[in-house]
Amino acid sequence: MARQVVLGLLVYVGAERDVWKGFSLFLSMGLGMGLPYVFLATAAGSLDKLPRSGEWLSWMNRLFGVLLLGMAVYFVAPLLGHEIMRLFWPVFVAAGAIYLGFVEPSGRALRGFTLGRRVAGSAALVVAVWLGLSSTQASEGIRWQPLASSSLDYAVSSRRPAVVEFAAEWCLPCVEMQHSTFADPDVLRDAARFSMLQADVTESSEENELLLEQFGVLGVPTIIFFDSTGKEIDRAVGFVDAEEFRRLMLQAEGGSA
Repeated sequence: MARQVVLGLLVYVGAERDVWKGFSLFLSMGLGMGLPYVFLATAAGSLDKLPRSGEWLSWMNRLFGVLLLGMAVYFVAPLLGHEIMRLFWPVFVAAGAIYLGFVEPSGRALRGFTLGRRVAGSAALVVAVWLGLSSTQASEGIRWQPLASSSLDYAVSSRRPAVVEFAAEWCLPCVEMQHSTFADPDVLRDAARFSMLQADVTESSEENELLLEQFGVLGVPTIIFFDSTGKEIDRAVGFVDAEEFRRLMLQAEGGSA
């Protein structure tokens, strides 16, 4: 997974051709991976000042149990499908917040601890509501059709220009475009005249490798624009804002004339 994230960053930085942006992104990644170890080393001499075990520790055991359950579901998410996971996470966070913040009896004798966990539970409920609203808004974006070897042939036979996107769940620019570029009202209006095809290459498979080779894609995100005859008009690598995306779409549509 770390290798895929680094590859995605390399492709994004290469497309942007911005030295300082590349430096800041990889610096942030390095700090994120290294700082926890620095903090642990700094706190090593203060272990004797940590609170003693008690009822609060039983509650912490429940907390880590909920987190482990969430991680287990995260790793099987590709098997469950996007629609199921879109509904699962708000419900899971809300259920965990209610259980840990208000139902679990551990630590009720500790007044300050009880208040703290109720505040944390209330905050987690707010996060659950935000997740639910975000997933609803995301579902109103472009309705992509899965890309297959024959998908472009079908678009040509229908005399429709096509947009082909190669994306992955671990690709940060892909996620950003999902909530910005592909949710833009003007982009949504123009997309209705196109065959919108998407290849999800989150997982490495023989089918995905064949599609990457067929379309000459080296990294994600890569977006290819075709006219109605199946001729490639242009392609973009990396993040594309709504204005540039519409310009490329109109260019592909103009090539159909």
